[in-house]
Amino acid sequence: MKTLPHLFIILLCSCQLLMAQDEQAKAKQLQKDGNFKDALVIYLELLESESDETAGVLENLKAAKECAGRLSSNEFDIETLRGILTKHPENWQIIPTAVSRAEFISARFRKADEENPTNRFEWLRWYEKAIPFAEKATPAEAKEAGAYWLAFAERVSNRAMEPWKLHSLTDYENPPVEEIQHLHWGDFVAAAAAVDGDGNPLFHEIPESYAVATTNGERWRWLLEKAATATPKLRSEVDFKHAEFLERQFSVITTGERFAPDRAIKKPLYAWHLLADEETVAQLATGASGVRLPAGHRFLELYKGIEESVRTWKMRARTKIVGIYENRGQYSKAAAMLQSEGGCRNAETIKRKAS
Repeated sequence: MKTLPHLFIILLCSCQLLMAQDEQAKAKQLQKDGNFKDALVIYLELLESESDETAGVLENLKAAKECAGRLSSNEFDIETLRGILTKHPENWQIIPTAVSRAEFISARFRKADEENPTNRFEWLRWYEKAIPFAEKATPAEAKEAGAYWLAFAERVSNRAMEPWKLHSLTDYENPPVEEIQHLHWGDFVAAAAAVDGDGNPLFHEIPESYAVATTNGERWRWLLEKAATATPKLRSEVDFKHAEFLERQFSVITTGERFAPDRAIKKPLYAWHLLADEETVAQLATGASGVRLPAGHRFLELYKGIEESVRTWKMRARTKIVGIYENRGQYSKAAAMLQSEGGCRNAETIKRKAS
């Protein structure tokens, strides 16, 4: 039997919920009417309240982000985001939206970001702290969980970063000075693929957990796999990202050369037209070298697996496969791939290259 204090608490919570719903409805109407400034004020007040109703918090955060995006002021700043995340530490669903807003602030108000270049590592800490809660996602939250893991993976890999840097393990609480100084998103510098002490190329495997990962690359692989496991529809996208990452490091164009039949005859290393799908020639840290890619790291194989999957990624993967075969001088294979998809005109053009 409920005591009077318990009934009072229940009644109080019910009243607070009704008031929050009324305020949210008011903010939605203001937003609909184009009054983004006043709507933003209400959304932020709701977000900074003690209520932790997951769906409501996420909805209000997205709405606040949209309203703030329509305004030129920086009222919805990173300090405000920190306060919201502190209020709702277990609400992992809000992290991708919060980080997206933080990145927008960083881009628009660049001066503030340059004064505190560790901001990006703080965002990664937001993701890290939410891992235990995201791992408890219910089947009904599968889509949100997939989006969370995928967004986290993207921030860890940072596509603009040189791939070799993923072989280190960054402490996001205390990032090395050199990483703070040289982490400029949008600046990509191609670098030779990393090798071990024996000169063999290094690859990132999937660890048993995020905590036992020994490199940033292993963190990235684990997060991608979590995304695909949580939301199977993301499998094609996850495999495409892995394949593209491998292609960037191990395709023949990393040598800085182009296929030339005459050179292929004189130098076996450049006989790319004879390569099997699991073979490549790449620019390693020790120089250009032939590489037999291990299972699970063969980008052509990964692309072909996608080729039979979701259409959006199927088309992108097909384009990648054709381009790789053309770069290798394997024009017949490229033409066959195009013909199988009805691209007869382009296929004929490629066939002429082979003759």
